[in-house]
Amino acid sequence: MQKNHDHGLASAKAKMETSGRTDTTGCITFPTTAVSNLEDVQRRALQVIFGNVPYNEPRRTCNILSLAEHRHELGKRFFS
Repeated sequence: MQKNHDHGLASAKAKMETSGRTDTTGCITFPTTAVSNLEDVQRRALQVIFGNVPYNEPRRTCNILSLAEHRHELGKRFFS
């Protein structure tokens, strides 16, 4: 009897493929709501740390990229 050694990776991949979308390159993209939820978490974390100031202020002060900017920068580094 052969054991399944993927430890659920195939089923996790299938779930990701059905919950996300694929772009023209075949890469999985996440739904806009998931990205928005992550951005909200970052916004709230900065608010807890820096107090009730506009979101962009601590980002500029500490040189913190938004999640969209971070993904863009990673893509540029990865594909260049």
